[in-house]
Amino acid sequence: MSLKNKVLHSLKWLTIGKFMGQVFTWAVTILVIRLLSPSDYGLMASAGIFVGFLQLISELGFGASIVQARDIEDSAIQQIFGFVICVGAVLFAMLFLSAPCIGLFFDSDALVHVVRALSFQFLVIPFLTIPKALIEKELLFKQKSIIDFLASVASGATTLVTALLGHGVWALVSGSYVLICVQMVGYLFVSPIRKRPVFRFRAIGAYASFSGYVTFEKIVWYTYTQFDVILIGKLLGQEVLGYYSVAMHLSSILLNKISPILSQVAFPAYAKIQNEFEKVSFYFLRTVKFSSLVVFPVFWGLSSIAPEVISICVGPRWDSVVEPFKLLCLVMPFRMLSVLLPPLLKGIGNPGYSLRNIMITFAVMMVSLYVGATRGGVLGVCYAWVVMYPMCWMVVLMLSLPLIQIRVAAYLRAISVPLSGSVLMYGAVAFSGFARGVHPYLSVALLIGIGALVYGVWLYLFERTWFSDVFAMLKAT
Repeated sequence: MSLKNKVLHSLKWLTIGKFMGQVFTWAVTILVIRLLSPSDYGLMASAGIFVGFLQLISELGFGASIVQARDIEDSAIQQIFGFVICVGAVLFAMLFLSAPCIGLFFDSDALVHVVRALSFQFLVIPFLTIPKALIEKELLFKQKSIIDFLASVASGATTLVTALLGHGVWALVSGSYVLICVQMVGYLFVSPIRKRPVFRFRAIGAYASFSGYVTFEKIVWYTYTQFDVILIGKLLGQEVLGYYSVAMHLSSILLNKISPILSQVAFPAYAKIQNEFEKVSFYFLRTVKFSSLVVFPVFWGLSSIAPEVISICVGPRWDSVVEPFKLLCLVMPFRMLSVLLPPLLKGIGNPGYSLRNIMITFAVMMVSLYVGATRGGVLGVCYAWVVMYPMCWMVVLMLSLPLIQIRVAAYLRAISVPLSGSVLMYGAVAFSGFARGVHPYLSVALLIGIGALVYGVWLYLFERTWFSDVFAMLKAT
């Protein structure tokens, strides 16, 4: 099978798996939000800052090194396995012992118990790191999508049942454990580790440089994307953080679920053609074009009907989520498109440039989020995302695209039709006042229909080939 067909086949199965899993988990998420309180989500968001950070460094980038390497010996894999086990044990001890300090920082005794419970994940993570990397390296995404689907269903069911039993934040904790454990069992079944871990680390030095760039980039990226949570939790309290975290969660569901599909397939695919710049440029622009045709209308469409969406999905108790949700949805297309660049730069062996891009965004967003939080509270943070992040995105494009011989103008042409069509769609929905005075469900149906009609006509007029290209891709898979 050619690389193109492998990529399309992988995308198809990842998309199917994610879609099937998300139909279930989205429904569960909406039900759980109705059952839990803002304080429960605030607790989980506060704990998630530290747990998520340590998860990023739990493998120190060696999983990505396995995927990127053209050939890797079994002895190196054994040593990487041993190394990530040691790292996992250290991270578990660090998080467990530092839980009281975290609780003191956020002035929350309940947070101590949540953090300690989540710390045990780091004893499990090493046993899914290696098989997951080997599965991605061989583009075995059909098997991976099935495992992830089963894990999502098991996790969602556990979360819902625990929430119905009245256990509050522990519903979210138990769901996260079930997700990781089911993934571990599934990955080991598909790609079992047939040799024991080795705790001598001489052979992994050759992969340390690449993994170091990847790990440091993840740390910087995670710090600026979680800085808003830290600020709101510290300055405004757990309840306000709960409202913000729900707004961020709902607005970024598609980002968090779709972007890994593209990244997981793109990184190994680019690694296989890293010396063929014409192919790299062609596939990158195609990915950008097809992604933008979806993400701009979806996210901006959600923003345009935010009051109706929040009312239907989570009820009037969460009305404070409407304005943050509306603003955060506006920036999500740019965050989605930004996700496409790091796999490209890493795949062609230039992780340093990807790190530079993250550092630029890190510096700008840290200052912007702090100013927004101190001057305008939650909405100030949201406006910082909306105003400053697209500027960072443009600067990063101007610095990175010449590396793969793509002009910025060519990139902007690739997204011009969906961007302009989405602006027109937003305006049409905003001025459709007649559709907002009826039952919320009917109102949403009418507004979505108006937006889809306007955007569909715009695509037909200016990007008619998109429809035939999509059918051709589906047929090729």
